[in-house]
Amino acid sequence: LIQENRSLVGLNMERNFFEKLSSAEPQEQKRMAYIEGRSDLFETKILRIEPTNETEETKSLLVCTRDPGSGNALLPVLKELASDQGLQIDVMTDGRAQEIIQGNLQTKDITPQGKIGALAADSVTGTPDVILIDRSSEMGIETYATATFLEVPKILIEDYYGTSIPYLTRLKENDLPFPDKICVLDQTAKELILKDFPILESRIEITGQPAFDQFAQENTEQIAREVKEKLGLKPTDMLVVYMSQMDELEKISQMAKALKKVTGDFYFVFRPHPRDNINYEIYKQIFIDA
Repeated sequence: LIQENRSLVGLNMERNFFEKLSSAEPQEQKRMAYIEGRSDLFETKILRIEPTNETEETKSLLVCTRDPGSGNALLPVLKELASDQGLQIDVMTDGRAQEIIQGNLQTKDITPQGKIGALAADSVTGTPDVILIDRSSEMGIETYATATFLEVPKILIEDYYGTSIPYLTRLKENDLPFPDKICVLDQTAKELILKDFPILESRIEITGQPAFDQFAQENTEQIAREVKEKLGLKPTDMLVVYMSQMDELEKISQMAKALKKVTGDFYFVFRPHPRDNINYEIYKQIFIDA
């Protein structure tokens, strides 16, 4: 009964989110799911990664992911694991992470049919040997998996500093087990978790963040020359590039006013965050006004 009740905790959290989403106004739906104009990515799905080699699976892995940052963090790991001939990999996903998984791996949709769909994930995945999860901004998928498969070992991937703390807090509040391992970027990321959860000291592993590996040995001077050449700029031209966080119009307005005070000419490139649903024209007007 305890296990059934805990399973309902995760199921109800996920169901409540989708009920709230379905009854919301269209603009609110976009904000909640951080998906602009892609209603097909609202629905949580179970995708089975098709192996790169002939295989007779002996072990199974369930992956839970929703946001673009965590999807990108998991991608290098999943590409590596997809070549394991003894491993079946199922991914419980929606949103931008789903887009990333489907765009980079061969997958088959095995989502259960019916009203509750992915909430019956265990009917198609069985009980996995290991669960690989990340903490998403709209929590539910990872909590459902934790509550449904209580005894299964779980590995939590933290894609950026402190992002796993709200998830760990929710587990504690609902008397759900903590992950067996937590993979973090560096010592600072580890210390941020230990500040709130000192009991997790032995479970935290410093692994780096695979999605960031490509930046470790970048030749920035060469890249600067190539970028300016492509943009038709001279090597001596000043180029300012900025990518925002989500929904921070006031901060952007302040930055535009500060840039206005810079002496000398410069070129400016602005890019919104991938999960930012503010129309780009609104940002553009802020810079024009400044």
